Amino acid sequence: MKQIRIQYFSCSPYHVGEEKFTSKTQELKTLVYKLLKDLQDDIHVNFIFEEKLAYGLKGENSSPFQLVKAALNNDIVIVDGSLEEDEFKKLNLDFGANYECITPAVMSLDNVLILSRTQIPLNFTPLRSNVRRMGQYEDEVNEDNEGRKGYQLEYSNSQIISWLKKELIAMNEANRLVRDINLLLNIENYKEGIDELIRKQKEIFEENTKFIESTRKNEGIVKCFVSYRGCYYNRKKYDGKYDIPKVVEEIKAFHNGNADITVLPEGCLSNELMPEVRRWAFVSYIDRLITECDEFWIFETKHKEGESQEFGYWDSWWCMGEILTILRNKNEVLNGKLKVMRFDPDAKEGERISQIDISTWHSISSEENKELARYYANSDFLEAGYESVAQMRAMRRWPRFLRKMKFKLMMKYIGPTYSNSFEDANFEKDYKFDDFESSVFSHVYDKSFMENRILTCGKCLPLGNTEDKVKEKDFIWDFLNINGEYTKRVDGLSDPESSMILTPKMFEYIEEDGKKKFNNFIKAGGAIKCKKGHLTLLYKTADKFHIWWTPKNGKRTGPNHCIIETIQVYSSLEI
Repeated sequence: MKQIRIQYFSCSPYHVGEEKFTSKTQELKTLVYKLLKDLQDDIHVNFIFEEKLAYGLKGENSSPFQLVKAALNNDIVIVDGSLEEDEFKKLNLDFGANYECITPAVMSLDNVLILSRTQIPLNFTPLRSNVRRMGQYEDEVNEDNEGRKGYQLEYSNSQIISWLKKELIAMNEANRLVRDINLLLNIENYKEGIDELIRKQKEIFEENTKFIESTRKNEGIVKCFVSYRGCYYNRKKYDGKYDIPKVVEEIKAFHNGNADITVLPEGCLSNELMPEVRRWAFVSYIDRLITECDEFWIFETKHKEGESQEFGYWDSWWCMGEILTILRNKNEVLNGKLKVMRFDPDAKEGERISQIDISTWHSISSEENKELARYYANSDFLEAGYESVAQMRAMRRWPRFLRKMKFKLMMKYIGPTYSNSFEDANFEKDYKFDDFESSVFSHVYDKSFMENRILTCGKCLPLGNTEDKVKEKDFIWDFLNINGEYTKRVDGLSDPESSMILTPKMFEYIEEDGKKKFNNFIKAGGAIKCKKGHLTLLYKTADKFHIWWTPKNGKRTGPNHCIIETIQVYSSLEI
Protein backbone atom coordinates (compact mmCIF):
# COMPACT_ATOMS: atom_id res chain seq x y z
CA MET A 1 0.00 0.00 0.00
CA LYS A 2 1.42 3.39 -1.04
CA GLN A 3 2.14 5.94 1.68
CA ILE A 4 0.96 9.54 1.37
CA ARG A 5 2.09 12.14 3.87
CA ILE A 6 -0.58 14.69 4.85
CA GLN A 7 0.78 17.83 6.47
CA TYR A 8 -2.01 19.73 8.20
CA PHE A 9 -1.43 23.41 9.05
CA SER A 10 -3.73 25.14 11.53
CA CYS A 11 -3.65 27.52 14.48
CA SER A 12 -4.62 24.84 16.96
CA PRO A 13 -1.60 23.92 19.15
CA TYR A 14 -3.32 20.75 20.34
CA HIS A 15 -2.88 17.39 18.69
CA VAL A 16 -5.68 15.14 17.57
CA GLY A 17 -7.03 13.26 20.59
CA GLU A 18 -5.86 15.73 23.23
CA GLU A 19 -8.62 16.74 25.63
CA LYS A 20 -8.52 20.54 25.62
CA PHE A 21 -11.21 23.12 24.96
CA THR A 22 -13.48 22.55 21.99
CA SER A 23 -13.06 24.90 19.06
CA LYS A 24 -14.16 24.78 15.44
CA THR A 25 -10.49 24.80 14.46
CA GLN A 26 -9.69 21.76 16.60
CA GLU A 27 -12.92 20.04 15.55
CA LEU A 28 -12.08 20.39 11.84
CA LYS A 29 -8.60 18.95 12.37
CA THR A 30 -10.10 15.96 14.17
CA LEU A 31 -12.69 15.46 11.42
CA VAL A 32 -9.98 15.59 8.72
CA TYR A 33 -7.94 12.99 10.64
CA LYS A 34 -11.00 10.71 10.91
CA LEU A 35 -11.82 11.16 7.21
CA LEU A 36 -8.31 10.09 6.20
CA LYS A 37 -8.51 7.01 8.43
CA ASP A 38 -11.86 6.04 6.91
CA LEU A 39 -10.82 6.82 3.34
CA GLN A 40 -7.47 5.07 3.08
CA ASP A 41 -8.91 1.56 2.73
CA ASP A 42 -11.30 2.72 0.00
CA ILE A 43 -8.57 4.20 -2.20
CA HIS A 44 -5.85 1.74 -1.10
CA VAL A 45 -3.33 4.15 0.37
CA ASN A 46 -1.80 4.70 3.79
CA PHE A 47 -2.12 8.28 5.04
CA ILE A 48 0.55 9.57 7.42
CA PHE A 49 -0.97 12.54 9.26
CA GLU A 50 1.37 15.27 10.56
CA GLU A 51 0.24 18.40 12.38
CA LYS A 52 1.97 21.74 11.90
CA LEU A 53 1.38 25.22 13.27
CA ALA A 54 0.26 27.66 10.58
CA TYR A 55 1.93 30.65 12.26
CA GLY A 56 5.53 31.62 12.96
CA LEU A 57 7.80 33.60 10.62
CA LYS A 58 11.16 33.34 12.36
CA GLY A 59 13.94 30.77 12.19
CA GLU A 60 14.71 27.70 10.12
CA ASN A 61 11.40 26.13 11.14
CA SER A 62 9.30 29.09 10.05
CA SER A 63 5.82 28.07 8.93
CA PRO A 64 6.21 29.38 5.31
CA PHE A 65 9.38 27.33 4.84
CA GLN A 66 7.78 24.25 6.38
CA LEU A 67 4.81 24.51 4.04
CA VAL A 68 6.80 25.13 0.85
CA LYS A 69 9.19 22.30 1.76
CA ALA A 70 6.27 19.92 2.31
CA ALA A 71 4.46 20.94 -0.89
CA LEU A 72 7.54 20.60 -3.10
CA ASN A 73 8.33 17.29 -1.42
CA ASN A 74 5.12 15.91 -2.97
CA ASP A 75 3.26 15.81 0.35
CA ILE A 76 -0.41 16.74 0.42
CA VAL A 77 -0.73 20.03 2.31
CA ILE A 78 -3.99 21.06 3.98
CA VAL A 79 -4.41 24.51 5.56
CA ASP A 80 -7.28 25.72 7.73
CA GLY A 81 -7.74 29.23 6.34
CA SER A 82 -10.87 30.12 8.35
CA LEU A 83 -11.11 33.75 9.47
CA GLU A 84 -13.23 33.86 12.63
CA GLU A 85 -12.43 36.48 15.25
CA ASP A 86 -13.74 34.42 18.17
CA GLU A 87 -11.50 31.46 17.23
CA PHE A 88 -8.36 33.61 17.33
CA LYS A 89 -9.40 35.08 20.69
CA LYS A 90 -9.77 31.54 22.11
CA LEU A 91 -6.30 30.67 20.82
CA ASN A 92 -4.82 34.02 22.01
CA LEU A 93 -3.50 34.77 18.51
CA ASP A 94 -3.57 37.77 16.19
CA PHE A 95 -6.41 37.67 13.69
CA GLY A 96 -5.35 35.87 10.51
CA ALA A 97 -2.20 34.31 12.02
CA ASN A 98 -2.96 31.14 10.01
CA TYR A 99 -1.98 32.99 6.81
CA GLU A 100 1.64 33.42 7.94
CA CYS A 101 2.46 29.97 6.56
CA ILE A 102 1.34 30.81 3.03
CA THR A 103 3.38 32.34 0.20
CA PRO A 104 2.10 33.37 -3.26
CA ALA A 105 3.98 30.44 -4.80
CA VAL A 106 2.03 27.74 -3.00
CA MET A 107 -1.25 28.99 -4.46
CA SER A 108 0.05 27.63 -7.79
CA LEU A 109 0.42 24.09 -6.41
CA ASP A 110 -2.48 21.67 -6.78
CA ASN A 111 -1.37 19.53 -3.81
CA VAL A 112 -2.14 22.46 -1.47
CA LEU A 113 -5.78 22.49 -0.27
CA ILE A 114 -7.28 25.46 1.58
CA LEU A 115 -10.20 24.70 3.90
CA SER A 116 -12.28 27.52 5.30
CA ARG A 117 -15.54 28.08 7.16
CA THR A 118 -15.52 31.69 5.97
CA GLN A 119 -14.80 33.81 2.94
CA ILE A 120 -11.05 33.77 2.28
CA PRO A 121 -9.13 37.02 1.55
CA LEU A 122 -10.14 38.69 -1.68
CA ASN A 123 -6.61 38.59 -3.10
CA PHE A 124 -6.04 34.96 -2.11
CA THR A 125 -6.79 32.61 -5.00
CA PRO A 126 -5.70 29.02 -4.34
CA LEU A 127 -6.08 26.31 -6.95
CA ARG A 128 -7.96 24.04 -4.53
CA SER A 129 -10.42 25.32 -1.92
CA ASN A 130 -13.95 24.58 -0.72
CA VAL A 131 -14.67 28.34 -0.89
CA ARG A 132 -16.53 29.41 -4.01
CA ARG A 133 -14.43 31.49 -6.38
CA MET A 134 -15.54 35.10 -6.63
CA GLY A 135 -17.87 35.36 -9.60
CA GLN A 136 -18.78 31.68 -9.64
CA TYR A 137 -22.56 31.61 -9.96
CA GLU A 138 -23.30 28.35 -8.12
CA ASP A 139 -21.88 27.09 -4.82
CA GLU A 140 -21.65 23.31 -4.87
CA VAL A 141 -20.49 23.07 -1.24
CA ASN A 142 -23.18 25.20 0.43
CA GLU A 143 -26.29 26.01 -1.63
CA ASP A 144 -27.38 28.57 0.98
CA ASN A 145 -24.53 30.84 -0.15
CA GLU A 146 -26.16 31.40 -3.55
CA GLY A 147 -28.61 33.93 -2.13
CA ARG A 148 -26.05 35.79 -0.06
CA LYS A 149 -24.68 39.16 -1.05
CA GLY A 150 -21.17 40.50 -0.78
CA TYR A 151 -18.65 38.61 1.28
CA GLN A 152 -20.89 36.56 3.55
CA LEU A 153 -20.03 33.02 2.48
CA GLU A 154 -20.25 30.38 5.20
CA TYR A 155 -19.33 26.70 5.37
CA SER A 156 -19.82 24.21 8.18
CA ASN A 157 -17.11 21.73 9.14
CA SER A 158 -19.29 18.87 7.89
CA GLN A 159 -19.70 20.60 4.48
CA ILE A 160 -15.93 21.08 4.29
CA ILE A 161 -15.33 17.40 5.05
CA SER A 162 -17.79 16.35 2.34
CA TRP A 163 -15.93 18.57 -0.16
CA LEU A 164 -12.53 17.29 0.98
CA LYS A 165 -13.59 13.66 0.57
CA LYS A 166 -14.73 14.27 -3.02
CA GLU A 167 -11.56 16.26 -3.78
CA LEU A 168 -9.19 13.57 -2.45
CA ILE A 169 -11.02 10.84 -4.38
CA ALA A 170 -10.87 12.94 -7.57
CA MET A 171 -7.17 13.64 -7.00
CA ASN A 172 -6.52 9.94 -6.58
CA GLU A 173 -8.38 9.10 -9.80
CA ALA A 174 -6.36 11.76 -11.66
CA ASN A 175 -3.06 10.47 -10.25
CA ARG A 176 -2.50 13.72 -8.32
CA LEU A 177 -2.59 12.16 -4.85
CA VAL A 178 0.37 9.85 -5.28
CA ARG A 179 2.52 12.49 -6.91
CA ASP A 180 4.66 12.10 -10.03
CA ILE A 181 8.36 11.84 -9.15
CA ASN A 182 9.05 14.64 -11.69
CA LEU A 183 7.15 17.03 -9.42
CA LEU A 184 9.40 16.24 -6.45
CA LEU A 185 11.88 18.90 -5.35
CA ASN A 186 13.89 18.66 -2.11
CA ILE A 187 14.71 22.33 -1.53
CA GLU A 188 16.79 21.60 1.60
CA ASN A 189 19.31 19.38 -0.15
CA TYR A 190 19.21 20.64 -3.73
CA LYS A 191 22.76 20.63 -5.08
CA GLU A 192 22.37 21.95 -8.65
CA GLY A 193 22.70 25.66 -7.85
CA ILE A 194 20.24 28.51 -7.33
CA ASP A 195 19.51 29.14 -11.02
CA GLU A 196 18.61 25.49 -11.60
CA LEU A 197 16.52 25.49 -8.42
CA ILE A 198 14.50 28.49 -9.64
CA ARG A 199 14.05 26.89 -13.07
CA LYS A 200 12.83 23.63 -11.53
CA GLN A 201 10.41 25.44 -9.23
CA LYS A 202 8.98 27.41 -12.15
CA GLU A 203 8.57 24.20 -14.14
CA ILE A 204 6.63 22.55 -11.28
CA PHE A 205 4.39 25.59 -10.69
CA GLU A 206 3.52 25.86 -14.38
CA GLU A 207 2.73 22.14 -14.62
CA ASN A 208 0.40 22.38 -11.61
CA THR A 209 -1.43 25.43 -12.97
CA LYS A 210 -1.87 23.89 -16.42
CA PHE A 211 -3.29 20.70 -14.90
CA ILE A 212 -5.92 22.58 -12.89
CA GLU A 213 -6.83 24.73 -15.89
CA SER A 214 -7.31 21.60 -17.98
CA THR A 215 -9.73 20.17 -15.41
CA ARG A 216 -11.82 23.36 -15.44
CA LYS A 217 -12.09 23.51 -19.24
CA ASN A 218 -14.88 21.17 -20.18
CA GLU A 219 -15.03 20.37 -23.90
CA GLY A 220 -17.91 22.18 -25.56
CA ILE A 221 -18.63 24.42 -22.55
CA VAL A 222 -18.70 28.17 -23.28
CA LYS A 223 -17.45 30.38 -20.43
CA CYS A 224 -19.60 33.52 -20.16
CA PHE A 225 -19.14 36.66 -18.06
CA VAL A 226 -22.35 38.63 -17.39
CA SER A 227 -22.04 42.42 -16.98
CA TYR A 228 -25.09 44.10 -15.40
CA ARG A 229 -26.47 46.71 -12.96
CA GLY A 230 -26.32 45.34 -9.41
CA CYS A 231 -29.95 45.91 -8.42
CA TYR A 232 -31.05 43.31 -10.99
CA TYR A 233 -29.15 40.47 -9.32
CA ASN A 234 -32.22 39.23 -7.44
CA ARG A 235 -33.54 42.37 -5.72
CA LYS A 236 -35.72 43.67 -8.57
CA LYS A 237 -36.70 42.73 -12.11
CA TYR A 238 -36.31 44.99 -15.12
CA ASP A 239 -39.84 45.95 -16.24
CA GLY A 240 -41.01 43.25 -13.87
CA LYS A 241 -39.64 40.53 -16.19
CA TYR A 242 -35.88 40.11 -16.18
CA ASP A 243 -33.31 39.72 -13.43
CA ILE A 244 -29.96 37.94 -13.44
CA PRO A 245 -31.31 34.44 -12.71
CA LYS A 246 -33.62 34.85 -15.73
CA VAL A 247 -30.81 36.21 -17.93
CA VAL A 248 -28.53 33.33 -16.90
CA GLU A 249 -31.33 30.92 -17.85
CA GLU A 250 -31.62 32.59 -21.28
CA ILE A 251 -27.83 32.42 -21.88
CA LYS A 252 -27.75 28.75 -20.95
CA ALA A 253 -30.69 28.07 -23.29
CA PHE A 254 -28.86 29.95 -26.07
CA HIS A 255 -25.94 27.54 -25.62
CA ASN A 256 -28.17 24.49 -25.18
CA GLY A 257 -27.16 24.22 -21.53
CA ASN A 258 -23.44 24.20 -22.35
CA ALA A 259 -22.53 27.47 -20.63
CA ASP A 260 -20.41 28.16 -17.56
CA ILE A 261 -21.61 31.47 -16.13
CA THR A 262 -19.52 33.98 -14.18
CA VAL A 263 -21.58 36.57 -12.30
CA LEU A 264 -20.38 38.86 -9.52
CA PRO A 265 -23.11 38.90 -6.84
CA GLU A 266 -24.69 42.17 -5.78
CA GLY A 267 -22.71 43.68 -2.94
CA CYS A 268 -19.29 42.91 -4.35
CA LEU A 269 -19.21 46.05 -6.46
CA SER A 270 -22.34 48.04 -5.76
CA ASN A 271 -20.82 49.91 -2.82
CA GLU A 272 -19.40 53.19 -4.08
CA LEU A 273 -17.69 54.27 -0.87
CA MET A 274 -14.30 52.90 -1.74
CA PRO A 275 -10.98 54.67 -2.16
CA GLU A 276 -9.90 54.82 -5.76
CA VAL A 277 -7.18 52.24 -5.15
CA ARG A 278 -9.79 49.69 -4.08
CA ARG A 279 -12.09 50.53 -6.99
CA TRP A 280 -9.24 49.80 -9.33
CA ALA A 281 -8.29 46.67 -7.41
CA PHE A 282 -11.75 45.35 -8.26
CA VAL A 283 -11.45 46.51 -11.86
CA SER A 284 -8.15 44.57 -12.10
CA TYR A 285 -9.68 41.47 -10.55
CA ILE A 286 -12.67 41.57 -12.89
CA ASP A 287 -10.29 42.02 -15.82
CA ARG A 288 -8.78 38.62 -14.93
CA LEU A 289 -12.20 36.98 -14.76
CA ILE A 290 -13.29 38.38 -18.11
CA THR A 291 -10.12 37.37 -19.96
CA GLU A 292 -10.68 33.77 -18.80
CA CYS A 293 -14.03 33.72 -20.63
CA ASP A 294 -15.14 33.08 -24.19
CA GLU A 295 -18.04 35.55 -24.17
CA PHE A 296 -18.78 38.87 -22.49
CA TRP A 297 -22.54 39.40 -22.07
CA ILE A 298 -24.13 42.82 -21.55
CA PHE A 299 -27.51 42.88 -19.82
CA GLU A 300 -28.46 46.13 -21.52
CA THR A 301 -30.98 47.75 -19.21
CA LYS A 302 -32.18 51.28 -20.05
CA HIS A 303 -32.67 54.31 -17.82
CA LYS A 304 -36.39 54.88 -17.25
CA GLU A 305 -38.16 57.29 -14.92
CA GLY A 306 -41.55 56.55 -13.39
CA GLU A 307 -43.16 54.61 -10.58
CA SER A 308 -40.75 51.79 -11.13
CA GLN A 309 -37.44 53.44 -12.00
CA GLU A 310 -35.09 51.42 -14.18
CA PHE A 311 -31.31 51.80 -14.26
CA GLY A 312 -29.32 52.17 -17.46
CA TYR A 313 -26.36 49.86 -18.07
CA TRP A 314 -24.24 52.55 -19.74
CA ASP A 315 -24.69 54.95 -16.79
CA SER A 316 -22.71 52.79 -14.34
CA TRP A 317 -19.02 53.43 -13.61
CA TRP A 318 -18.63 49.77 -12.62
CA CYS A 319 -20.15 48.50 -15.86
CA MET A 320 -17.83 50.82 -17.78
CA GLY A 321 -14.93 49.37 -15.79
CA GLU A 322 -15.86 45.98 -17.22
CA ILE A 323 -16.19 47.49 -20.69
CA LEU A 324 -12.64 48.77 -20.20
CA THR A 325 -11.40 45.16 -20.33
CA ILE A 326 -13.05 44.80 -23.73
CA LEU A 327 -11.31 47.96 -25.00
CA ARG A 328 -7.93 46.77 -23.67
CA ASN A 329 -8.43 43.48 -25.52
CA LYS A 330 -10.10 45.01 -28.57
CA ASN A 331 -7.86 43.25 -31.07
CA GLU A 332 -8.59 39.85 -29.55
CA VAL A 333 -12.32 40.60 -29.67
CA LEU A 334 -12.13 41.65 -33.31
CA ASN A 335 -10.15 38.48 -34.05
CA GLY A 336 -12.90 36.38 -32.53
CA LYS A 337 -11.08 35.18 -29.40
CA LEU A 338 -13.67 36.88 -27.20
CA LYS A 339 -17.24 37.60 -28.30
CA VAL A 340 -19.24 40.55 -26.99
CA MET A 341 -22.90 39.64 -26.71
CA ARG A 342 -25.97 41.71 -25.90
CA PHE A 343 -29.11 40.67 -24.07
CA ASP A 344 -31.67 43.42 -24.76
CA PRO A 345 -34.74 42.99 -22.51
CA ASP A 346 -36.66 45.63 -24.52
CA ALA A 347 -36.31 43.83 -27.85
CA LYS A 348 -38.92 41.55 -29.36
CA GLU A 349 -38.91 37.87 -28.49
CA GLY A 350 -36.38 36.09 -30.68
CA GLU A 351 -34.36 39.32 -31.14
CA ARG A 352 -33.14 39.86 -27.58
CA ILE A 353 -29.77 38.18 -28.10
CA SER A 354 -27.23 39.54 -30.59
CA GLN A 355 -23.48 39.87 -31.07
CA ILE A 356 -22.05 43.38 -30.84
CA ASP A 357 -19.65 44.76 -33.43
CA ILE A 358 -17.14 46.80 -31.39
CA SER A 359 -15.04 48.00 -34.32
CA THR A 360 -16.37 51.56 -33.81
CA TRP A 361 -15.65 51.57 -30.08
CA HIS A 362 -12.83 53.72 -28.70
CA SER A 363 -9.29 52.60 -29.52
CA ILE A 364 -6.91 53.16 -26.61
CA SER A 365 -3.98 55.44 -27.43
CA SER A 366 -0.39 54.85 -26.30
CA GLU A 367 -0.62 57.60 -23.66
CA GLU A 368 -3.93 56.25 -22.35
CA ASN A 369 -2.52 52.74 -22.24
CA LYS A 370 0.51 53.83 -20.18
CA GLU A 371 -1.71 55.65 -17.68
CA LEU A 372 -4.08 52.69 -17.40
CA ALA A 373 -1.11 50.36 -16.88
CA ARG A 374 -0.13 52.41 -13.82
CA TYR A 375 -3.63 52.10 -12.39
CA TYR A 376 -3.73 48.33 -12.87
CA ALA A 377 -0.15 47.70 -11.69
CA ASN A 378 -0.51 49.76 -8.52
CA SER A 379 -3.98 48.61 -7.52
CA ASP A 380 -4.13 44.91 -8.37
CA PHE A 381 -5.08 42.85 -5.30
CA LEU A 382 -2.87 40.01 -6.47
CA GLU A 383 0.28 41.81 -7.61
CA ALA A 384 0.42 45.40 -6.34
CA GLY A 385 3.22 46.21 -3.93
CA TYR A 386 1.37 48.59 -1.61
CA GLU A 387 4.40 48.71 0.65
CA SER A 388 6.37 50.57 -2.10
CA VAL A 389 4.00 53.55 -2.21
CA ALA A 390 5.88 55.54 0.44
CA GLN A 391 9.16 55.07 -1.44
CA MET A 392 7.63 56.40 -4.68
CA ARG A 393 6.27 59.45 -2.87
CA ALA A 394 9.67 60.06 -1.33
CA MET A 395 11.31 60.16 -4.77
CA ARG A 396 9.13 63.15 -5.64
CA ARG A 397 11.25 65.20 -3.20
CA TRP A 398 14.54 64.13 -4.80
CA PRO A 399 16.39 66.35 -7.27
CA ARG A 400 15.70 65.35 -10.86
CA PHE A 401 19.28 64.12 -11.41
CA LEU A 402 18.92 61.62 -8.53
CA ARG A 403 15.74 60.22 -10.06
CA LYS A 404 17.63 59.92 -13.33
CA MET A 405 20.38 57.91 -11.60
CA LYS A 406 17.73 55.72 -9.98
CA PHE A 407 16.16 55.10 -13.40
CA LYS A 408 19.49 54.10 -14.98
CA LEU A 409 20.28 51.67 -12.15
CA MET A 410 16.80 50.20 -12.33
CA MET A 411 17.01 49.61 -16.07
CA LYS A 412 20.48 48.08 -15.76
CA TYR A 413 19.57 45.54 -13.08
CA ILE A 414 15.80 45.11 -13.27
CA GLY A 415 15.09 45.84 -16.93
CA PRO A 416 16.46 42.54 -18.35
CA THR A 417 14.64 40.53 -15.67
CA TYR A 418 11.36 42.29 -16.45
CA SER A 419 11.79 41.75 -20.18
CA ASN A 420 12.36 38.02 -19.68
CA SER A 421 9.62 37.53 -17.08
CA PHE A 422 6.93 39.25 -19.12
CA GLU A 423 8.31 38.20 -22.52
CA ASP A 424 8.49 41.84 -23.59
CA ALA A 425 11.63 42.15 -25.70
CA ASN A 426 10.96 45.85 -26.38
CA PHE A 427 10.58 46.92 -22.76
CA GLU A 428 14.14 48.19 -22.30
CA LYS A 429 14.01 50.10 -25.59
CA ASP A 430 10.50 51.55 -25.17
CA TYR A 431 10.54 52.49 -21.46
CA LYS A 432 12.10 55.96 -21.18
CA PHE A 433 12.99 58.26 -18.29
CA ASP A 434 9.94 60.41 -19.07
CA ASP A 435 7.77 57.32 -18.50
CA PHE A 436 9.50 56.77 -15.17
CA GLU A 437 8.93 60.41 -14.20
CA SER A 438 5.25 60.13 -15.11
CA SER A 439 5.01 57.07 -12.87
CA VAL A 440 6.70 58.76 -9.89
CA PHE A 441 4.30 61.71 -10.08
CA SER A 442 1.29 59.63 -11.06
CA HIS A 443 -1.95 60.06 -9.17
CA VAL A 444 -1.82 56.37 -8.20
CA TYR A 445 0.82 57.21 -5.55
CA ASP A 446 -1.08 60.17 -4.08
CA LYS A 447 -2.47 59.82 -0.56
CA SER A 448 -5.84 60.83 -1.96
CA PHE A 449 -5.79 57.82 -4.32
CA MET A 450 -5.08 55.48 -1.41
CA GLU A 451 -7.29 57.00 1.29
CA ASN A 452 -10.10 59.23 -0.02
CA ARG A 453 -13.37 57.49 -0.81
CA ILE A 454 -15.51 58.39 -3.81
CA LEU A 455 -19.28 58.83 -3.56
CA THR A 456 -21.43 59.45 -6.61
CA CYS A 457 -24.63 61.48 -6.33
CA GLY A 458 -27.21 59.65 -8.42
CA LYS A 459 -29.27 62.82 -8.85
CA CYS A 460 -26.33 64.68 -10.43
CA LEU A 461 -25.06 61.80 -12.54
CA PRO A 462 -25.73 62.23 -16.29
CA LEU A 463 -28.27 59.52 -17.10
CA GLY A 464 -29.60 57.96 -20.25
CA ASN A 465 -26.22 57.07 -21.79
CA THR A 466 -26.09 54.56 -24.64
CA GLU A 467 -23.46 52.46 -26.38
CA ASP A 468 -22.27 55.70 -28.04
CA LYS A 469 -20.55 56.54 -24.75
CA VAL A 470 -17.71 54.10 -25.50
CA LYS A 471 -17.19 55.60 -28.96
CA GLU A 472 -16.21 59.03 -27.59
CA LYS A 473 -12.56 60.16 -27.99
CA ASP A 474 -12.27 61.13 -24.29
CA PHE A 475 -13.91 57.98 -22.93
CA ILE A 476 -10.78 56.82 -21.04
CA TRP A 477 -9.95 60.22 -19.51
CA ASP A 478 -13.58 60.75 -18.55
CA PHE A 479 -13.64 57.34 -16.87
CA LEU A 480 -10.46 58.11 -14.89
CA ASN A 481 -11.67 61.59 -13.94
CA ILE A 482 -13.99 60.62 -11.06
CA ASN A 483 -11.99 62.89 -8.73
CA GLY A 484 -11.33 65.74 -11.15
CA GLU A 485 -7.64 64.78 -11.47
CA TYR A 486 -7.61 65.04 -15.28
CA THR A 487 -9.73 68.15 -15.79
CA LYS A 488 -6.65 70.41 -16.08
CA ARG A 489 -4.59 67.84 -17.99
CA VAL A 490 -6.98 66.99 -20.82
CA ASP A 491 -8.45 69.71 -23.03
CA GLY A 492 -12.23 69.83 -23.09
CA LEU A 493 -12.68 67.63 -20.01
CA SER A 494 -15.03 69.03 -17.38
CA ASP A 495 -15.21 68.43 -13.63
CA PRO A 496 -17.39 65.50 -12.58
CA GLU A 497 -20.30 67.25 -10.89
CA SER A 498 -21.65 64.00 -9.46
CA SER A 499 -18.51 63.02 -7.48
CA MET A 500 -18.02 63.70 -3.78
CA ILE A 501 -14.66 63.17 -2.10
CA LEU A 502 -14.80 61.66 1.40
CA THR A 503 -11.63 62.01 3.48
CA PRO A 504 -10.69 59.61 6.34
CA LYS A 505 -11.34 62.50 8.77
CA MET A 506 -14.95 62.70 7.66
CA PHE A 507 -15.45 59.01 8.36
CA GLU A 508 -14.48 59.47 11.98
CA TYR A 509 -17.84 61.14 12.41
CA ILE A 510 -19.73 58.07 11.28
CA GLU A 511 -18.08 56.16 14.12
CA GLU A 512 -19.11 58.69 16.79
CA ASP A 513 -22.44 59.41 18.46
CA GLY A 514 -24.19 62.75 18.36
CA LYS A 515 -24.64 65.29 15.59
CA LYS A 516 -21.48 66.88 14.33
CA LYS A 517 -20.53 68.96 11.36
CA PHE A 518 -17.39 68.86 9.28
CA ASN A 519 -17.48 71.37 6.42
CA ASN A 520 -20.42 70.11 4.34
CA PHE A 521 -20.51 66.76 6.15
CA ILE A 522 -23.38 66.44 8.61
CA LYS A 523 -23.42 63.60 11.13
CA ALA A 524 -27.15 63.09 10.93
CA GLY A 525 -26.70 59.34 10.84
CA GLY A 526 -23.90 60.26 8.48
CA ALA A 527 -25.26 62.47 5.68
CA ILE A 528 -23.36 64.45 3.06
CA LYS A 529 -24.45 67.15 0.64
CA CYS A 530 -23.32 67.20 -2.96
CA LYS A 531 -22.47 70.44 -4.80
CA LYS A 532 -26.14 70.92 -5.67
CA GLY A 533 -27.39 70.24 -2.14
CA HIS A 534 -28.68 66.68 -2.57
CA LEU A 535 -28.37 64.61 0.62
CA THR A 536 -26.96 61.10 0.78
CA LEU A 537 -26.95 58.96 3.93
CA LEU A 538 -23.74 57.05 4.70
CA TYR A 539 -23.73 54.04 6.99
CA LYS A 540 -21.73 51.02 8.06
CA THR A 541 -22.98 47.69 6.76
CA ALA A 542 -22.63 44.32 8.44
CA ASP A 543 -20.36 43.31 5.56
CA LYS A 544 -16.57 43.09 5.70
CA PHE A 545 -13.89 41.61 3.49
CA HIS A 546 -10.25 40.75 4.00
CA ILE A 547 -6.96 41.51 2.26
CA TRP A 548 -3.93 39.24 2.67
CA TRP A 549 -0.59 40.98 3.11
CA THR A 550 2.24 38.64 2.10
CA PRO A 551 5.08 38.51 4.65
CA LYS A 552 8.51 39.47 3.32
CA ASN A 553 11.89 38.65 4.87
CA GLY A 554 10.20 37.11 7.88
CA LYS A 555 8.14 40.21 8.63
CA ARG A 556 4.51 41.19 8.24
CA THR A 557 3.86 43.93 5.72
CA GLY A 558 0.25 44.97 6.37
CA PRO A 559 -1.09 48.11 8.12
CA ASN A 560 -0.14 48.05 11.82
CA HIS A 561 1.92 44.90 11.08
CA CYS A 562 -1.16 42.80 10.32
CA ILE A 563 -1.18 39.70 8.11
CA ILE A 564 -4.91 39.99 7.30
CA GLU A 565 -6.46 43.44 6.91
CA THR A 566 -10.20 43.68 7.60
CA ILE A 567 -12.00 46.17 5.35
CA GLN A 568 -15.26 47.61 6.63
CA VAL A 569 -17.85 48.01 3.89
CA TYR A 570 -19.81 51.27 3.88
CA SER A 571 -22.92 51.91 1.86
CA SER A 572 -25.05 54.90 0.92
CA LEU A 573 -28.70 55.81 0.49
CA GLU A 574 -29.94 58.90 -1.33
CA ILE A 575 -32.45 60.91 0.69
